[in-house]
Amino acid sequence: MIDTYKKTALVIAGLTVIAGTVISAPITNAYVKNATANQTTQVTTTQTGWTKSGDTWHYYKDGVLQTGWLKWNGKWYYLQDSGAMVTGFYNVNGKMYHFNDSGAMTVGWFQFDYSAFGDHSGKKFWHYARPDGSVVSKDWQLINGKWYFFQGLPGQMTTGWLEIGGTWYYFTAEGDMVAGDRYVDGRWHRFSNSGAWLGYL
Repeated sequence: MIDTYKKTALVIAGLTVIAGTVISAPITNAYVKNATANQTTQVTTTQTGWTKSGDTWHYYKDGVLQTGWLKWNGKWYYLQDSGAMVTGFYNVNGKMYHFNDSGAMTVGWFQFDYSAFGDHSGKKFWHYARPDGSVVSKDWQLINGKWYFFQGLPGQMTTGWLEIGGTWYYFTAEGDMVAGDRYVDGRWHRFSNSGAWLGYL
């Protein structure tokens, strides 16, 4: 026997409330409960907007579950093949992206807390997402006239010394590459205009 439940749709001030979940766009979706058969029957299936199932958000357009990229309210979201909205780091067609807790794609500088991955140092590493949303990983990036290097996956901003392709570079605590003469670790060093370490002074 199907478990008895009641699903009621209310339209309040332009928002749709279904079983206590507020949907961001109006939904046309009616359910009726057959008391005799102890069943609930869906009589219309047209709906547009966000719905939440457990801890997972989905987006429907005209009753069709959406997958892939979705632009909503001027921001980009990504929905898995199951329709589940993505948060955190996610690889799409070989490119790494980051989506904040609300699911919107991140652009520009952002910090990420790795404590959920077993790093209990309390550190939050800086990352950078290009205008298209792709996160810079294992590569250089020129930002506001300064060069930065983002290590590994998903691309943590470098500080301090780093050897790249057999050449040593030094990056400040803010992550920008050093050029010219600089006092580092108790000694003067010389760096080329491209940041390559040339030796001690």
